[in-house]
Amino acid sequence: MGMLNIETALAESYLFPTDILPKGKFDIVLGIQKTTISRDMEGNLGGAIIHLKQDRDVLAERLSLRYGFAPNWQFGVETSYRRKDELVYKTKPDSAILVSNQPYKNDGADNLDLFVRHRLDLPIDSRLSVVVNAGLDADTAANDYTGFNIGAMAGWRFNDDLKGYAGYSVFLSDQDTLSDRQTLSLGLHKKISSIFTLIPQYRYTYYDAAHVGDVTLTPSRNGQSLGIAAHIQVLPTTYLVPYVGVDRYSNYNDVIVRYSDNSSDNRTYSFSIYHLF
Repeated sequence: MGMLNIETALAESYLFPTDILPKGKFDIVLGIQKTTISRDMEGNLGGAIIHLKQDRDVLAERLSLRYGFAPNWQFGVETSYRRKDELVYKTKPDSAILVSNQPYKNDGADNLDLFVRHRLDLPIDSRLSVVVNAGLDADTAANDYTGFNIGAMAGWRFNDDLKGYAGYSVFLSDQDTLSDRQTLSLGLHKKISSIFTLIPQYRYTYYDAAHVGDVTLTPSRNGQSLGIAAHIQVLPTTYLVPYVGVDRYSNYNDVIVRYSDNSSDNRTYSFSIYHLF
């Protein structure tokens, strides 16, 4: 029974965003995620009114591995695979320009992320924890881009049952056609029982404009995400992690098509299994 308690404590110690695996330890996350995106697009092109509805359905699988290679240092790799990615445009009745309602498919696209994370060496009894990280993000299917991201995350332990975190990250792409972005993340880990933790979370992202030559492909825009996840312990070192979230993105373009509104509402549902080795 003593060994069981030790292993349980070990698993709980690596699920918070500022936790770092000790040297020689590794963990794995397997997950599936479904995202539905609905976007209204209004504007004009050469004086002609455009009024479209865009619907997108994405089903993706994810595999993440982390390994502690030195005290307060860990290396990680994450890959995702879009089993389904379907985009449909629908012309609304008041639109002067018609578009095809045939679906556009991008099934099979995948990404590979490599990252290194370091936890600052603070007093062992400190309520504050801080990690910094840097990584590469590559589109391995189409080889369209490689991006560099860097960020920091701070955690605060209010008491044994409640912790909070705040993080800031920057993503820089090597392609002008892909937006650079800045992200602010906030969240709480509230322990409800010995096997159940509730995790409300919020994310704000600002996207820089993307260009094709001198033409603005995608204007600067912002997005907000509100979601809730849970850690449910099913074995001493195994957790189930369900998540549900809603996103809202704004987008205005007055270069090619003068959009008066181009906002999207997203719904995301995911389910993951975490295991500590």
